[in-house]
Amino acid sequence: MTRISYAETPLIQTLIKCKSTIRWLSEAGPVNLQDIPREHEQKIQELDKLAIVFKRNNRTVELRRQRLRRVLEQESHGLTHRYRMSEFVERVPR
Repeated sequence: MTRISYAETPLIQTLIKCKSTIRWLSEAGPVNLQDIPREHEQKIQELDKLAIVFKRNNRTVELRRQRLRRVLEQESHGLTHRYRMSEFVERVPR
């Protein structure tokens, strides 16, 4: 089995690009849509398309930790570098 680099996986590329937003959402918890900083708006839309975040009642945005963990495990399989949840989120819940 040949290993591929992370650059060949578009989903991992998107997660790496949105790393600061993922970290911010994990620390902030549920955030009102009006309170989202401008630098995170576009990235939250991308993460919403990937189902990494969800909008509750079209008012708040929240990180889906289990989905992020599952995507990282599935997409990192066979890569030269296996990504862990702790690389994206400050504290991993037990």
